[in-house]
Amino acid sequence: MLKWNEVSIPRRFLPPFVWLASFEAVARRGSVTEAAHELNLTQGAVSRHIQKLEQQIGVQLFERNKQRLHLTGAGKSYAEEVHQGISLITNAGVKLRTNPNGGALNLAVLPAFGTHWLAPRLADFIAQYPGVTVNFSTRTRPFDFSNENFHAAIHFGLDDWPNANSLRLMEEEVVAIAAPLIVDPRSADNLKEIQKIANTALVKFDIHKIAIHHAVGELKIGEIPVIIAVSSAHRKAAFEACEFAIDTLKETVPIWKKEHFEDGEVWVNSHP
Repeated sequence: MLKWNEVSIPRRFLPPFVWLASFEAVARRGSVTEAAHELNLTQGAVSRHIQKLEQQIGVQLFERNKQRLHLTGAGKSYAEEVHQGISLITNAGVKLRTNPNGGALNLAVLPAFGTHWLAPRLADFIAQYPGVTVNFSTRTRPFDFSNENFHAAIHFGLDDWPNANSLRLMEEEVVAIAAPLIVDPRSADNLKEIQKIANTALVKFDIHKIAIHHAVGELKIGEIPVIIAVSSAHRKAAFEACEFAIDTLKETVPIWKKEHFEDGEVWVNSHP
């Protein structure tokens, strides 16, 4: 039998769980409609739960302005703690159901990394540590660990995650990827120039990665000749890097193309 120190808590500080769930969902989603859809309740039921919660604890949690709800200062603080409490209770149920006799490791991972790299290796980990349940959810941006129920995160980018200790797992090298058709001595200089553009963009702009692909061979009207992909925490930096890359590519990379017409064909140098 487990024993805890007995603490007398006034009942008004222990509202029904469904009231707390409604409040947390509205605070997180910013909408009674979306919260009701998530909880499979009516909008009226969610609104009544919040009203009863405010009456029981004696604190206004939302400001109501033209059918819109905005958290008060007290409501925001309360929502953060309620969110943590609900997460703990939910995870306790998951652990009890999936691994009643062991522990759990909660990881935040990138979608592609989790699917293609991490998931295939879980079987070996579970075989080595059968008492541990691994729960992972996708997160594409840094988050505050104090507000999320994660033990660790596997991410990419700089080691500047706020309020977290970082351990570098591996290095990455940015390379130009091209079809075998263009990897020949005649195209070597072009590839080097494209690689130079990518490296310059990485230094010049606040971006994580950049890839530049220029098509070769036959292209039909309407097909895309150049693809530039950039990852960045801010879309402005990504747009600026793309603009720089395409403008520089047109100015510095000598690319010839043959245009076909009904009455003949002609070679055109796309280099100004």
